[in-house]
Amino acid sequence: MAEVDNMKCDECSGIEFYVDDRMGETICKGCGYVQVTHIFEDKQQRVLTEDYDGARNSYLTEADTANTMGSWIGDDNVSNKRLSSQLKRTQTRYRDKKNVSMQKGLLECNMVLSPFLPNNPLRDRVHDYYRKLYLDHKFRGIPIPLRACALVVLCLRESGIPITISELAAKNNEDSHKVSKCARHFARYLGKSNILQNMPLDAWVERIGSDLKSERVFIQDARTVVSYVNEVVTKHDIHFSKSHMASALWMTTLLRKIGKVEHTQQSICDACQCTAVAQRITSKKLFPMLGVDKDKLLLLDVESFCAGIR
Repeated sequence: MAEVDNMKCDECSGIEFYVDDRMGETICKGCGYVQVTHIFEDKQQRVLTEDYDGARNSYLTEADTANTMGSWIGDDNVSNKRLSSQLKRTQTRYRDKKNVSMQKGLLECNMVLSPFLPNNPLRDRVHDYYRKLYLDHKFRGIPIPLRACALVVLCLRESGIPITISELAAKNNEDSHKVSKCARHFARYLGKSNILQNMPLDAWVERIGSDLKSERVFIQDARTVVSYVNEVVTKHDIHFSKSHMASALWMTTLLRKIGKVEHTQQSICDACQCTAVAQRITSKKLFPMLGVDKDKLLLLDVESFCAGIR
């Protein structure tokens, strides 16, 4: 791909571009905006004639320097109507630089979404949000892969699908901090700032229980304990984090007391994607809020603990 100089991007004001020779496009390196589209060669004008016996013929004139192939498609009495209609649709799709850039962004969103497809409502939501943000110029200076990751995170969280920002960013080779920042920016503009703050707790417990290969009874008890701990944490205006989830699951193992350790602290932390140190620090902060300690948890069961009996 060739380099292009002496040009300024209409989208992000960048000055670095490259040329895709195969597609005939000049693309901004910074945000992926298609600055120039020139995918057809010069054309020749065809003139239709009719002989004295009614037979139709056509001949080609010299190249028309004012137009390019595909720059204008008119009606042709001797051409295939269906083919002409398809060419017009292709012309409309590729002549508009903004439309080309939007299609690239939607394709990138589909690639990020691929592990969660087929899910038509989720895909349509991502596409609708992308079009709105693009047309409202909220993507300026943000590369297409980063836009896609941030928007998919927002829509996955809105749909209650359990996945962390760091996990999705790692799968798509993006910086998790940049993805988080962009997702918050998009959420504020869409009026959905609370979505990123709320973890789909039941879905998270189901996923972590599956990763731990837990029995169904443990998952049901864990959902009860996690819901109770989240309620207490929320009353103290504290965000329920991954370390809080790990602490609640560890408390569940202590409350169940089935004669063996169902899950170790380390295995729970690995499934929750947090460190054992963070889990222990969080547990020490939780015990005063809950009015218990480790020894008292061993004397209670899940039902009495969630009922507030101490």
